[in-house]
Amino acid sequence: MLLVRWVGPFQVAKALPYSFLVRHLLAGGEYAVNGSCFKFYHDKDLDVTAEIHELVSLQVIVLEVRRIVGRRVNSVSGELELHVA
Repeated sequence: MLLVRWVGPFQVAKALPYSFLVRHLLAGGEYAVNGSCFKFYHDKDLDVTAEIHELVSLQVIVLEVRRIVGRRVNSVSGELELHVA
């Protein structure tokens, strides 16, 4: 699964041998990510409140890509375009 943009809050749920499993604290989805993607931030007292829910809901929409269905080269720009589901 490809996350186009990280919009948190996330919590590390489990350390894996070569990555980490992170859980989105509002939506509940879990994703395996490389540690190099992390920002250095820690708040052991983070409490997901109604204010945090509202803040995240007002941020940019996050799109979840389940699979790549097809691809093509745009005839005008020459850029690769992916058809995703």
